[in-house]
Amino acid sequence: MAVPDLKVEMWLGGGWVDLVALGRVDLAAGLSITRGRANEYGQMGAGQCSFVLDNHDGAFTPELPSSPWRSSLTLHRPVRVSESFNGGAWVNRFAGFVDDEPVDLEDPTGALAKVTITAVDRYAIMGLPVLRSQKDQRILALTPKAYWPLDDASGATQTNDLMGGPRLVPTQVSTAGMLEFGAEGGPVTGEGAGSASLTRSSATAGLYLLGDGALGSLGVEWSVVSIHNPSASGYLWRLTQGTYILGLYWSSSTSKYSVRQYNGSAWSTLATSSAATTGLHVEVVTVSATQVVLRSDATHTAGARAAATFTAPTVAVGYLVDSTSGFDDLTSALISGVAVVPGVMAMADADTLATNIKTPPSLTTDAFMAVLLGWCGMAASVSWLGDHPSLGYIPTNTQSPASLADTISAGANGRFAVMADGSVCWVDSSYAPALAEIESEAVSPPLRWARDRSSYVTDVTTSLPSGGSYTYSSAAVGLVRESKSITGVLGSDQACKDAAAFLVSGSSLSPRLAQATFDLLTQPDTAVIDAVMALDIGSQIALTNLPPQIPSSVSLVVEGLVETLQGGTGAAWTITVNTSPSSQSLPPEGWYFAWVDGPTTYIDDGLAFIANI
Repeated sequence: MAVPDLKVEMWLGGGWVDLVALGRVDLAAGLSITRGRANEYGQMGAGQCSFVLDNHDGAFTPELPSSPWRSSLTLHRPVRVSESFNGGAWVNRFAGFVDDEPVDLEDPTGALAKVTITAVDRYAIMGLPVLRSQKDQRILALTPKAYWPLDDASGATQTNDLMGGPRLVPTQVSTAGMLEFGAEGGPVTGEGAGSASLTRSSATAGLYLLGDGALGSLGVEWSVVSIHNPSASGYLWRLTQGTYILGLYWSSSTSKYSVRQYNGSAWSTLATSSAATTGLHVEVVTVSATQVVLRSDATHTAGARAAATFTAPTVAVGYLVDSTSGFDDLTSALISGVAVVPGVMAMADADTLATNIKTPPSLTTDAFMAVLLGWCGMAASVSWLGDHPSLGYIPTNTQSPASLADTISAGANGRFAVMADGSVCWVDSSYAPALAEIESEAVSPPLRWARDRSSYVTDVTTSLPSGGSYTYSSAAVGLVRESKSITGVLGSDQACKDAAAFLVSGSSLSPRLAQATFDLLTQPDTAVIDAVMALDIGSQIALTNLPPQIPSSVSLVVEGLVETLQGGTGAAWTITVNTSPSSQSLPPEGWYFAWVDGPTTYIDDGLAFIANI
């Protein structure tokens, strides 16, 4: 057999360019693709593809003025690989993004310059952003002009704008009140360090947060999103432009919010809640050239605005000046975020945002992955195989989307992976694809049927909600003991114990065929080649014509793949699959074990609801 026809395409100059057709790919140097994990207990790593390009003219040297693609040679530009065997249809083999491209000069003149391209798949890109809490992610998705989460740790003396704008720093009025970051009992329990608590010292003295610089121009249309749990009358936030002031006010006597403006000579109320509100509340105030609209508990009231544009406004959270001058007391409240968003949010969008922050919805697994991809700035490309249950949000602080996906899949009854076409896929344990029957003679070198220690765990230790820790150990003796630790706290002591027991492999090492390598260049049967090329993560293989020493009923689930292709005199074409037994014990259907660092992650009764809360 001959090596397959190959396309190596890169996004250059606004379109796909086939580098093989241009004679740029050094096929003799080889091309390799790696995806997946070693076994069902392993961590899902990022997929990689590497190949070598001819760069004798510097066309692929970033920043080189003479390169025809200079403006396109950006980090993480798309790349894809496809193959056609024996004149057949093109088959996707890899889809990803250029992550590394060193220029190698093989002689002093540079005439033999090469570029080694290393591309990574979506999983690696998902690992780049560090996520904040789900409320923060929802607000950041609005691309705010400024956002102060106000969830700094206890002891902080200022709070930063996540968008790089002015900080909010404490400002004293007469006798200082109290400012406490990291306040417990904040409006979104467990999300980050807490909230900012602002407490006045008297009716005319206190402490508030003031921007140490002005915001850039907000233009004619903008919105303010704020999350709070007030307890005493006062302003929650105020924006000032010259003598014009706009603020959100809370009245403890009526339990209503109102938007007030000061036009340079007098205060007036523009909009007021139509009903009393209590507890955690998300308010959205939208501002146009002539109108201000208050969204309060899905009801909307509006009033006429006195000013047109905000060219350099200042921001205050909580505010106090002597009430005799027309200002009201500083609020005493827990505040968990103030964001200024360009443009006017549609009221339906504001309602959805507020509802989702207060009560995060349950999501199916594929929808959850779509949300993660959106938080990464990537178009959603998510699929699923099997009948999986729904997931709730889990805390995202200090994690990346990739680590979240890996945390869930490592202990769940499914396999999360990036497929050959670049889509994110969840393969559930209930997924039962048609078996790809392949003759055992196609495996080269010969089969290795062995007890695999690499996927065997004998001890698991977890912390308990009631305090202390719990360790579950297998009854196996005479084995090298391998341990795992579950971090975080599940919903009950019993749930923790069940999770620990599940991850212990058992009392003996299960025999398995850990790997199978197919040498397709020496394979005479085209049907076998087609079957091997069709394999992807989650595929099942049934090996036929097994020797009598091996159980004939064994079937394997593909956990990872490595493909190597080389042209020229050293021609080679092999595909190696990492497998796990299809009969490997998995949790009961509908159970999801996920443990996330942080005291608020839990799972109730083994059901598929992972809480943020």
